Amino acid sequence: MAMTASILEASWRSLDGGERDALVRCAVFRGGFSEDAVVAVLALDDLAEARAVLDALAAESLVVRSTQRWDVPTDVRALAHALAPSSTLATARRLHASWFATQAVGWLGRWERDRSHEPLDELADEQENLIAALDFAANDDVPGAAQLIFAIDALDANRNAVPHLLERLERVVASAAELSPPVAERLLVVAESALSRGASRSKPSAELLPLAHVALVAARTLGVERLELALLARVGWISLDAGELDRADRAFEAAARVAARLDDAIAEGQNVAARGIVRHARAEHDAACALYRTALDLLSAEDAGPRNVHVVALLSAAEAARGRVDHARRHLDTTLAMAAAGAPQGDVHASIARAQLALAACRAALSAGRPDRARPWLEDVEAHVESTARDLHAMSREEVRTALAFVRDGMQAIASATLAAPAPANVLTDRR
Repeated sequence: MAMTASILEASWRSLDGGERDALVRCAVFRGGFSEDAVVAVLALDDLAEARAVLDALAAESLVVRSTQRWDVPTDVRALAHALAPSSTLATARRLHASWFATQAVGWLGRWERDRSHEPLDELADEQENLIAALDFAANDDVPGAAQLIFAIDALDANRNAVPHLLERLERVVASAAELSPPVAERLLVVAESALSRGASRSKPSAELLPLAHVALVAARTLGVERLELALLARVGWISLDAGELDRADRAFEAAARVAARLDDAIAEGQNVAARGIVRHARAEHDAACALYRTALDLLSAEDAGPRNVHVVALLSAAEAARGRVDHARRHLDTTLAMAAAGAPQGDVHASIARAQLALAACRAALSAGRPDRARPWLEDVEAHVESTARDLHAMSREEVRTALAFVRDGMQAIASATLAAPAPANVLTDRR
């Protein structure tokens, strides 16, 4: 139970100078702390000395114990921070950040070596302290911020989403050029991975793009073209998700140039295809088809089967959107053949391509004022809307975008056809 301000101040006054210093140092912990951590942050000789200090503070109800950990109540922490000399707080924060940075290296090393739950459990127990240590390190220019980020990122990826991880990463990545090259490169890999997770968790582009741009600048400064390529593509997908098509196009175009410099035809083809998706989103279907064909030339040269089937399906959809049903059907047949040959996700790509073809034929018939001709396609559209929606869990982000666009357009086409000429009960009404 919280103490009144007068009782708190009386307890503070009853402490001698050493006890006050100890309380201030304990108050920098977050979410509890171990006796080992007390030895480090209070600069004590051993656990026995730590226990003696903690027992003295506990006698005044200024610290509390729970199982194997101690904690400082929130109101006591606030008082200690308010009354402590700034130099004492600064020293405590530096020692706290240094201790947890060292511990983070050990915990993370065990996790990466053994992949056991125990080091992750220890990281999870200290999540609040790790975050506080990172903030102390970033604010006070204390070494170890990168090591803390690596540990916190492992928690974010494998356990709990860490609050404001992207903003904290941005601050550390901004000084990546000051780190050793291996640490700086690892930091950028972590940033790209965190951006990917952030996008999958539907973080808004306003939260993702600042880190993406800072990481991209760092990658260029360090001259790490592989990471520059990955981050440019990430900026492109984030921007596309946000509907910022011009930014997305510029990012994918730059990524394709970097891939060409690296002589990476697969990455170049992927980013050229991504530019086709941008053109498709703008309803520039001729340009989209041209880009998809260029992407296929690049990918086919590398025998990139899984990627080929995706781009062929996209090309089929773009041709269908142009109203070139025969061309779309040929590309659909290619997609179906690839799917039959066992291309990964080929059946999903084929389903999307088939659905887009049916949608194009349905639209063409409706535009010609022939809802009767649309009807054979209409059931196909409806069926593929349903099957595509069922397959979303098995699809990549790009495929989900295409599928969701089809679901939206297909529903509109079904509604238009129904309004243009009410269907017999056994065709549509009963199916709904």
